[in-house]
Amino acid sequence: MKAAAIDLGTNAFRLLIKDIKNSNTETFRYREIVGLGKYLSNNNLELPKIYYSSLERIFEYIKKYNVKKVYTVGTSVFRESDNKSFVINDFKIKFNHDLNIIDSETEAELTTLGVMSSIDNIKDNKILIDIGGGSTEIIFVNKNKFIFYDSLNIGVIKLLNLYNTTEIFSDNLISEIKINIRNFLNKNINHRFRELKNFKLIFNAGTPATIASIFYKLNKFDRDKINGCNLGYDFSKKTLNKLYKLSSKERLKIPGIEVGREQVIVYGILILLEFLDFFKIDKYSVSNSGVLEGIFKKYIEI
Repeated sequence: MKAAAIDLGTNAFRLLIKDIKNSNTETFRYREIVGLGKYLSNNNLELPKIYYSSLERIFEYIKKYNVKKVYTVGTSVFRESDNKSFVINDFKIKFNHDLNIIDSETEAELTTLGVMSSIDNIKDNKILIDIGGGSTEIIFVNKNKFIFYDSLNIGVIKLLNLYNTTEIFSDNLISEIKINIRNFLNKNINHRFRELKNFKLIFNAGTPATIASIFYKLNKFDRDKINGCNLGYDFSKKTLNKLYKLSSKERLKIPGIEVGREQVIVYGILILLEFLDFFKIDKYSVSNSGVLEGIFKKYIEI
């Protein structure tokens, strides 16, 4: 039997279809940069054409693969919208499925389940950092189990909305954004994370996956190569210094950057680097698994 998980994020929409009666075989994956967070105005979420067209493509794939069970979650941008009841009802009417808007703790739990399903060879204590479009979850994992988390009101779309820059960044603007992110982290990261010692740092979602894709010079996305990739501060900083001096069109010419990511990748790398500075860690691992895989673990594979 085919089942599907759908993760509707503030920046990207993702779909994973698996055959849960055949050793949980992966059948199909799809993702699209939607940038839905750009359409949140005064806490009211407008639903643009790209929202509907992306969902139509997703449900066409679900029909094509004869999927019998579907579980859909919406994250930060949906949590923050005052008109979420309308959005949920509209989703049900148009696609005949439920949209489950999850809280930040559930998102952190699903992220943990997903990351641990693909990176289970790191036995040390871990801090997982999921840099999203509207929020960033920090999760402490001990013996591959979710222990505690923090959800920070910062993400790549939030920064894009704040600074409204997608093209060449000036040195002064980069410095300003760095300082603001640093001050935000210093003010908002929970004290429990400040007290942790001897842990590995794992980043997941689009930003670290893009850095890894650039590292490998991938013309086609290869999640197997990206999962578990080890990267360092120096390469990430070098990548930032190259990208912020380019226009968005020029960024797209770099192997590893997918369409839609060119507008927000500078913000994502700035966030990532500030986390490395905050935790005084030079190296990190990359996971391209998260909420999608976590949905299967928590809601489908039962």
